[in-house]
Amino acid sequence: MRIAVAQINPVLADFQFNKEKILDFVSQAVQRKCDLVVFPECTLFGYHPFDLLEREKLVAKQEAEFKDLIKKLPKDIGVIMGLITRNPAKKGRPYFNSAALIAKGEKPRFFHKQLLPTGDVFDEARFIESGDVVEKLFQMEREEVLPDHL
Repeated sequence: MRIAVAQINPVLADFQFNKEKILDFVSQAVQRKCDLVVFPECTLFGYHPFDLLEREKLVAKQEAEFKDLIKKLPKDIGVIMGLITRNPAKKGRPYFNSAALIAKGEKPRFFHKQLLPTGDVFDEARFIESGDVVEKLFQMEREEVLPDHL
């Protein structure tokens, strides 16, 4: 299995720009015959959104760009990328800091960050709910992958 690591510098809340950057790096990974490309956390939103998460319309805009991105991704490569997702529960914080696995045309699978920084300049727990320990193992190209940093 060939894995590409795309260490990009997304622009905070510029979803269109970030989406195009993601698509460009995925295209490069496809040209290099990679099976999977991995992006950093909050790739689509930019890190860290802090007070921007008070603006529900921005989160909705990111969700729309994510749906569009999924349609434009090539089907011959898997992608792991970070984004803000909604917490469907009535309890807790409104969002998760998630990694999405978009695996070769399948429905995206989400993994929520568990260990949230809460000191100094980072206060993720203000808007972000900690993820639960759930099965994180997935299979690609007959290889088992465990994204243990989530």
